[in-house]
Amino acid sequence: MEKYICFFVLFCGCANIVPPTGGEKDTYPPVLVEASPSNFTSNFKENKIELLFDEYIKIRDFDNIKLSPKCDRPPKILKKGKKIEIYIDCTLAPKTTYTLNFGNSIVDVNEGNPVKDLKYVFSTGERLDSLWLKGHVSELYFDKKKSNILVYLALISDSLRSPYYYTFTNDKGEFMLENIKADNYNIHAVGDENNNLKYDLGELVSIPKQIEKFNSSTQIGLFYEKNEGIKDVANKYQNTIHFYHEPWVDSIQILNTVGVWNNNENESLFWFTDSLEYIHYSWGSKHDSILIQNKESLPSLKLIMQSKPHNIANNNEMIIKSNIPIKNINDNLFSWSLSSKPVLPNLVNPFTIKVPCNINSLKTETLIIKSHAVESFVGSKSDSTIFVLNLDKEKFGTLNIKSNNKNENVYLELFDEDNIIRKLKLKSNQTVQWIPPGNYRLRSYIDQNNNNFWDPGKLTDLLESESIKIYPELLKIRANWELDLTIEAPE
Repeated sequence: MEKYICFFVLFCGCANIVPPTGGEKDTYPPVLVEASPSNFTSNFKENKIELLFDEYIKIRDFDNIKLSPKCDRPPKILKKGKKIEIYIDCTLAPKTTYTLNFGNSIVDVNEGNPVKDLKYVFSTGERLDSLWLKGHVSELYFDKKKSNILVYLALISDSLRSPYYYTFTNDKGEFMLENIKADNYNIHAVGDENNNLKYDLGELVSIPKQIEKFNSSTQIGLFYEKNEGIKDVANKYQNTIHFYHEPWVDSIQILNTVGVWNNNENESLFWFTDSLEYIHYSWGSKHDSILIQNKESLPSLKLIMQSKPHNIANNNEMIIKSNIPIKNINDNLFSWSLSSKPVLPNLVNPFTIKVPCNINSLKTETLIIKSHAVESFVGSKSDSTIFVLNLDKEKFGTLNIKSNNKNENVYLELFDEDNIIRKLKLKSNQTVQWIPPGNYRLRSYIDQNNNNFWDPGKLTDLLESESIKIYPELLKIRANWELDLTIEAPE
């Protein structure tokens, strides 16, 4: 016993501990080596399918394994080491080709390398259906290729428009529907976020179109349906109601009191003084109410410069907005940092101050608003605030646009990833100045209903979106530089 213990200690003390050396990282996906029945089988009468791979696998996402055409009950899928067993537990239609789409759900155990776009195809008839349809899917307003979009064919004879053949787009917005049986179909596309194989309000959607020609390519445009206009109503502070809405919302009317409005594109604030239990309001033909229960005081008064350089240059004035209603302003507490000329601010409504600006004499200037220059309706006063004006034209770029447009109702929008930078009517020849340096995209659309916005389609009425075109190239705007561009207007 003692010898054994001594030997063990000696062995542990003298041994060199070397970490295991690994080989190159495995980057190869599993390979399907056998299928039973074999892939592309005809006269299929089985209820069990076995797929054997060359290495151990796991299923990353069972929900992404789909049988098309759709069955009443989804297949039951089991994983056993290197093998997958699929049990068909529904009645298959006669003389029909079915496809099991695995997407990228099957991966190897160690590195997670996916088997890309694996499909198992079988036919209950004597031959496989051979028609196909491919294409691209993008979001109309931003021209963004969309991945994981449900694209499906529905039989025109099906009043429910249920998916018959379906697939999902890849990372490039591409789709491929294969082994289609000759019949009359409409093609649909849905951003199926809850994976229920149908459209729900709030998801991206397309207007269905009849397939005129198979074995060809098609383009599908997606949009978000506009909702009823008002997204939310909140009593955030005492005597205030916030309305969050779409840009095209009908005029909101308050029915049981009077007050002042601060209207913006996506949010409007109504301020009132009466003591009320409810505020009743309407928009369009709809009516609703909100309980007034928040007694929290209004936030401190803050001033925000709303004007952009091109607004100041075109109008020779700057717009300053307040977050709460203004009672009065003290002109003597407004001044320029470089100029001795007086500032002549004008309170045009309870939320808006206009300040005249002469851009010929103001290139780089600072507007100084001293403490207590602005007083709100509730007696609070503003802190000292400064606004720096950059009106040096050499620090901005210019876009010269030529187009074939002859329609007076076409709008042009210059935009980046987050915001619309400039919006104006499209003319056959025009110059867009005062553009901050950066990378932008350009779109134009026909404003058919004259509401100054692009209107998406409406699925229930099968109403198409307003015609829109997006310039394909990225526009790189540089300071003190002009970019010439020729575009085609939407039709």
